[in-house]
Amino acid sequence: SSEQKKSATPAFLSLETLNFLDPAVGSGHILVEAFDTYYPMYLAEFYNPEEAVQSILQNNLFGLDLDTRAAQLAQFAIIIKAAKCSRTVLQGKILPHVYAMPQPRFFTKEEVEIFLGDAYISIIDELYEALQIMEQANNLGSIMILKLSDAAHKAIQERDYYWQTTQTQTLEEEIVKETFSTYINILIILTNEFVCIAANPPYMGQKNMNASLKSYVNKNYPLTKSDLFAVFMDVTTNLAKENGRHGIINMQSWMFLSSYEKLREELIKNQTIESMLHLGPRTFEELSGEVVQNTSFILKKTLPNNSCGVYYRLVEYGSNDLKKEAFRNKSNEFADIYQLNFLKITGYPIAYWITEAGLKCFEEHQAIKEIMKAAVGLNTGDNDVFLKLWPEIDFDKIDFKRTSIEDAQLSKSKWFPYNKGGGFKKWYGNLYYVLNWFNDGKEVKEFAVLRNDGKHWSRYIQNLHYMFKDGITWSDIVSNSFAARYTPKGSLFDVKGSSGFTYSEEDLLAVLSVFCSKLSSYFVKAVNPTITVQVGDLSRIPLPQMILKNYRIKSFASSCIELTKSDWDSRENSWDFRANPLILSRQKTLELSSIYWIKQISKNFFQLHSHEEELNKILINIYDLSSELSCDVSLNDITVLQDELDFQRLAQLRRPYENQLVPIRVHTIMQQLISYAVGCYMGRYRLDRPGLYIAHPSPTEEELLPYALSKDVNKHFLFQIDDDAIIPLMGSNGNFTDDMLHRTKEFLSIVWGNDTLTANLNFLQQQLGKDLEDYLLKDFWKDHVKTYSKKPIYWLFASKKGAFQVLVYMHRMNAYTPANIRSKYLIPHISWLKSQLIDMGKKAATLSKAELKKLDILRKQAAECEEYDLLLKDLADKQISFDLDDGVTKNYALFEGVVAPIK
Repeated sequence: SSEQKKSATPAFLSLETLNFLDPAVGSGHILVEAFDTYYPMYLAEFYNPEEAVQSILQNNLFGLDLDTRAAQLAQFAIIIKAAKCSRTVLQGKILPHVYAMPQPRFFTKEEVEIFLGDAYISIIDELYEALQIMEQANNLGSIMILKLSDAAHKAIQERDYYWQTTQTQTLEEEIVKETFSTYINILIILTNEFVCIAANPPYMGQKNMNASLKSYVNKNYPLTKSDLFAVFMDVTTNLAKENGRHGIINMQSWMFLSSYEKLREELIKNQTIESMLHLGPRTFEELSGEVVQNTSFILKKTLPNNSCGVYYRLVEYGSNDLKKEAFRNKSNEFADIYQLNFLKITGYPIAYWITEAGLKCFEEHQAIKEIMKAAVGLNTGDNDVFLKLWPEIDFDKIDFKRTSIEDAQLSKSKWFPYNKGGGFKKWYGNLYYVLNWFNDGKEVKEFAVLRNDGKHWSRYIQNLHYMFKDGITWSDIVSNSFAARYTPKGSLFDVKGSSGFTYSEEDLLAVLSVFCSKLSSYFVKAVNPTITVQVGDLSRIPLPQMILKNYRIKSFASSCIELTKSDWDSRENSWDFRANPLILSRQKTLELSSIYWIKQISKNFFQLHSHEEELNKILINIYDLSSELSCDVSLNDITVLQDELDFQRLAQLRRPYENQLVPIRVHTIMQQLISYAVGCYMGRYRLDRPGLYIAHPSPTEEELLPYALSKDVNKHFLFQIDDDAIIPLMGSNGNFTDDMLHRTKEFLSIVWGNDTLTANLNFLQQQLGKDLEDYLLKDFWKDHVKTYSKKPIYWLFASKKGAFQVLVYMHRMNAYTPANIRSKYLIPHISWLKSQLIDMGKKAATLSKAELKKLDILRKQAAECEEYDLLLKDLADKQISFDLDDGVTKNYALFEGVVAPIK
């Protein structure tokens, strides 16, 4: 019969469209598509257009939204669509079942009694309890769990129909009729079951939920409580009929993150994934970047048994249009994927692309967690306060010797090395920071308690018993490939630089080898291909026992660490830096020193490359993944010489690599040499001893002899440390004998000899690509700021346009430094400028055009310097002292107006 046909048609529910669909095209867009689906079906069943439209609107389409405007626009869109098929819709007799969640309203039991009447009084408690929950309808939306018995459900519908078709007699009845209808429509929908459900749920993590929403979610959705997008997977499951389908566009993180492991297990075992468009980033053109990564999927509410699904991997395509095109072309289609295979992988990720060989690895080998504890570290909550780059701090106050959290507390030290992730770097490195952990981290812990609303600090400070131990560290953000590094004893670690600790020290090298090989990225992408790697993801990587017993693997790993550490320590960024490598080469000229150094680092670079390929070869064979992976390593993936390599030319090198030289940007090497030379002037380094010197009393000749960096120690004594660590930076624009230009030439003369000075100076300028004076005056400080990550340790005191500028070493500054700059350099410079002006003024009538131009420049410089003198005098009178522990940013700001801005 006609009625049977109508009651048998499927129902369609659209849920909230809060975040990524514009309300104007949210529910309405989904429901209009459903209308297009149902209309031809009804016509095929011999309905006329009016009957078809009427039946669709009455029986098929149901929509809900939190936003009233979105619901209104959705309703309007459906009416317009329906009117194309039947103009009678515009008469307004039949409206779509699209509703917005009502505003908060408290119902009394008396009102419920009036609504139900005497005949239905038996269900008063059921309806009253449901309406109590619906007081938060505008806050909770469709996640409300509203339970009605079949009898109550039927009775409420009948009673609602009664009120809608009956004339009210009193004002009280009119109020009941109007207020209840808004709630009853939604109550009926959320207590129905549907054949087909579609949703674009809101994306909201717990930290953004209000208290009542968070409490409700935690109580009612234990498997999906982390985020509303996951909660709605439970919601749609609950609303679907047995064998019904629910389709959702959602964040992809539920497919991989450990916080959704139980959700995945439940879903894989009890529902069927029929199809999935794994969309990844840039699904929505309005949202750039990698943070919002989506997946769209259809689940069938039935046991999977032997079911297989079809998946489309569209994550690599960079725009919505490209994703559409790839889907239509069936690019990256993975068909007939056996769903229960996901249960073979630790953590049950929806890794539909993994091959049989990859699955076999998970089945046959233990997980790394059996031999390694992966641990998240500290979350200080305010890194600007508690963390500093190590060069900012007094080096003598940094404690590198602690081996446990208890040992650190007993030491009474304040600053300790701190691992904080960093960029793509293998084997060793990214050691930039120190943490204020004075008195067992008292200040950090107190701040954590404040952040945690007075509760214990352990929410943000975890795994303290692993601090200061040697282990493996990695960055939690991964763009293309995964990389890990050895971390020696003595460091704390961050949540962004999570770490792993093997239960046996001898296993550490084996695990690090896997992490630095192609196997790590292969397995990490299987368990979690997002840009954020969690500690649990690494714990799930399979690890064959053979790897732990292989001596060659550990030998190669040890050599890789040594080669990478040697590279790391060759720069000023390392606290184990000894001296510039060109100085250590002990060659006769700067050019020969450069050639020698390039040969040496080329040998090391290709040796490291060879080791990595050998490790890949051994490991791939052990995992039996030779059909999946190649042992070849791109030269660009060797993470040494990252500042010096010319990567464009590096990509042009061809095998065999033996006896080749790596392409180096030699100007970078020259910049590093000049930086080291400046450090020697300032007293940060000395030519007669390795490593940091800062500005301590000079050692005796006997003490220096074993550390001399050349045969002629006496020459190195000639290169005097500047007495006040103030170096003029004006070149020929000034008249100072200790100007940086003069001192750089002096440095070259002392290191390589006066007889080679001209050749060395020419080579230096040739590699810089400009005159030495031009580089020092215009580029040196910019390079210094970049090298020290915008935390310069040499501060540039400079007038507005650079007519006067001097460099000052912050570690040797005191309250009288600005006054010394003024008295020893600025005032004499102003006097020199004025004398120049007087001399040229006497000959004004005979000056050439070029000389007149110079005269004009001198006048402007003199005026600029006198203006600067007023500023500097005012600041010098304040006699500002500062604490190095406050760091560069805070301390540099104390001198704003007389120092160059950090850009």
